[in-house]
Amino acid sequence: MAKINIPLRNRLSYRQARSVIIAALLVGTLLSLVQVLVDYQGHKKEQHEILNQILASMTQAASFAAYNFDAPAALQVTEGLVGYKSIVSAQITDDFGRALAASKKTEDGSHAHLPYDVFGSNTSISLDLQEQVVFGEYVGKLSIEVNPNLSSESFFDRSVVVFFSGIIRNIILSLILLVVFHTTLTRVILEAHANTLKEGTQRIPIPSSHKDDELGALLSAFNQRFDTIEEKNKLIQKTNENLELMIQERTEKLKETIEELEAFCYSISHDLRAPLRSIHGFSSALEEELQGKITDEQQDMFNRVITAAKRMDTLIKDLLQLSRVFRHELQRENVNLTPICEEVFNRVCANSPSQLGGADGVEDQKLEIHVDWHCDPNLVVSADTGLITILMENLLGNAWKYSINGGNVAINVGMLEHGGEHILYVRDNGVGFNMKYRDKLFEPFQRLHSPQEFQGTGIGLAIVHRIVKRHEGRIWADSQVGEGTTMYFTLKPSPTHFELPEDRASSISTKL
Repeated sequence: MAKINIPLRNRLSYRQARSVIIAALLVGTLLSLVQVLVDYQGHKKEQHEILNQILASMTQAASFAAYNFDAPAALQVTEGLVGYKSIVSAQITDDFGRALAASKKTEDGSHAHLPYDVFGSNTSISLDLQEQVVFGEYVGKLSIEVNPNLSSESFFDRSVVVFFSGIIRNIILSLILLVVFHTTLTRVILEAHANTLKEGTQRIPIPSSHKDDELGALLSAFNQRFDTIEEKNKLIQKTNENLELMIQERTEKLKETIEELEAFCYSISHDLRAPLRSIHGFSSALEEELQGKITDEQQDMFNRVITAAKRMDTLIKDLLQLSRVFRHELQRENVNLTPICEEVFNRVCANSPSQLGGADGVEDQKLEIHVDWHCDPNLVVSADTGLITILMENLLGNAWKYSINGGNVAINVGMLEHGGEHILYVRDNGVGFNMKYRDKLFEPFQRLHSPQEFQGTGIGLAIVHRIVKRHEGRIWADSQVGEGTTMYFTLKPSPTHFELPEDRASSISTKL
């Protein structure tokens, strides 16, 4: 049986016994106070009656001694009076006020432990003495001083017994109640708790002695709740099994549909390239054969056909690349992005058109272009090498394309950290774009510039967006018309870094 380590002061039996004992102590104390008060009044009344009886019995002897001026008899009377506990002193005087006898109680300290003034302070009592045989004339006076507290020792003893017996009674009662509560309540609850911890236990046994009381009703409610939970768990389990089958079936269907779609896209792209090559080839051959025999208008038509065929071929290549991005199996590894960017940028520069449109339509005008290229060293990310290369080809290609017409090209690739996240960026000083169109930036075939201004198919950034999403990252842009564009994207960071030379910045000036 599993044991619950609960301190005694927190146990239910202790708390129940404590509550009962506190209530019993308060009630017992109140009743004891009432009992002591009644005893106090009775004791006070009793002492007053005894005092009156003593004075009544001594008055005749005191009158006889005063009438006869009998000092020894008077002394005997006063000595008898002070022999009573509460009388402190006694004195008998004659009718001329002369003292015949006086006695005073000796302080022996036997009552020093008793609290005084409980029954009041000392009281003086005087009685006129009269001759009672012939004329009943005044013959003297009997004076006594009474301290009622001296006769209260028995009262205090009874009070102490009442209070201490109540305390002892409560202690014994608390122990009995603690045992009773533990046996009838706490132990049953602990056993119920131990049963719930047993493996495979779904119900709590109800002790026979508690079937018809509150504890039995509580355990019965728990068992009903367990039954309800068990039924719901079975229903959830059955539903989950059905959902898993449905998800598995739909996943397989979706996978088949995607594979069919990718195969269709790939097949169509390949099938479209064959007639395009024929159109381009026959158009070029026909143009060469009719060189000098056709008008300028016919020449323009040939040029338009050949240009459209080339544009269509480029579009098909981009569609094939987008299809490969979807079909490519992601294989993450630690990739040093810096040499990839260097290689891609050099390739972009080398493949850039060598001539730019000049004044009056002259096609061979050379343009001096100053290029400021910088790539941060040691850009290590966790990515698929092939996909990250395609991503940088598109981003650097766009940065070059939209910056080259100004004559000064500034492209920077780097990484910054924000909120514990590593953010890569590609920044250029190109034409930029209006940020209100940023939502369309990564949609396929969406272009923010006209084909007459800049060539392109509108698929490059869609490819970039898909690659970033496959790496569980995100991508966004910040741009201003005429001020350039910065493309930001995140990838899962790599735990290691490569050591690269610090000098990775370069500035080249070339004639394209």
